Amino acid sequence: MKKKILIFSVILILVIIVLIMLDKFRGARNLEFNKPEKGIALDEKTAIKIAEAISLPIFGENIKDYKPFHAELRNDSIWHVYGLPKKSCFMIQLGGAPEFEILKNDGRILSVTLSR
Repeated sequence: MKKKILIFSVILILVIIVLIMLDKFRGARNLEFNKPEKGIALDEKTAIKIAEAISLPIFGENIKDYKPFHAELRNDSIWHVYGLPKKSCFMIQLGGAPEFEILKNDGRILSVTLSR
């Protein structure tokens, strides 16, 4: 009888531990990212770094022909990051330079385009 009570107690403790662990795991997954109140991309330098991070996979090695990038904050909410082609850049003939729209609040990329 004592052995059965001991086994039952151990199983009960293990079940409680598993339930506590599951609750903590579930709670950790539901934590919302605490971004700064003023936003993620607060300045021109940060917006440009975000654009540079995604430019190489999209535009390839030719992206260097548009650097340095420039940025303007529009409506105090969206960074317009753009490159200017150098005179030797073949894209001048095709027209356009890369442009990025980046949300100041959370750093999301809203659009990536080639200007006309």
